[in-house]
Amino acid sequence: MSKKLKLGLITLGAGVLGIVGMLSCPLPSQAASHNTIPITLRGTWYQTNSTFNKHYKEVPAKGYRVMKLSRHTLTTWNINNCGKRTSKKWVVLASKYKYDYRHLYVTKGPLFNKHRYVWNLPDMNLQDVQPRGRKNTIGETDGWAFWTFNKTVAHKKYHLLGTYQRQGYVDIWSKKKVHHVFSYTTRSSKKLRTLGIKK
Repeated sequence: MSKKLKLGLITLGAGVLGIVGMLSCPLPSQAASHNTIPITLRGTWYQTNSTFNKHYKEVPAKGYRVMKLSRHTLTTWNINNCGKRTSKKWVVLASKYKYDYRHLYVTKGPLFNKHRYVWNLPDMNLQDVQPRGRKNTIGETDGWAFWTFNKTVAHKKYHLLGTYQRQGYVDIWSKKKVHHVFSYTTRSSKKLRTLGIKK
């Protein structure tokens, strides 16, 4: 067998192994398990504190709400405009809470639009039940959906995290600290189908 033929077979074999390896690995956007927050959602997200003016329009106020999504935990707290923490950190969801309404259990599914998907992080099976069958009277939710998207505001592009729970309120967070209210409430099913992106 010639050297060129041997080299060609080795190269072909390496290429096949590489393709097989790529196909066997989960995509970065996928959750590795039900107890793992997807990579696309992870990071520290900011939302300006807001208030309402005399026209009942939501406007920015001082400071930010912060939400951090790590591999197995969702944590929130508040900071001022200088970045100093002004509240305690609260673990909202975590995979370590096995028998608690805060138990992290990641599922993927459609919301409003069958051609797009969202991630649901709460364990809906544990929302109403505590260990030994005791009724849980706090922390109940109708579900909490998460997704990411890009949006341009005043010629600037932002990478945003959308969340939706119920009653038409689309709660939106930014990767950057910016005093702009991205969130909004709507009763329009058309807007809800866009998963938080205002056209």
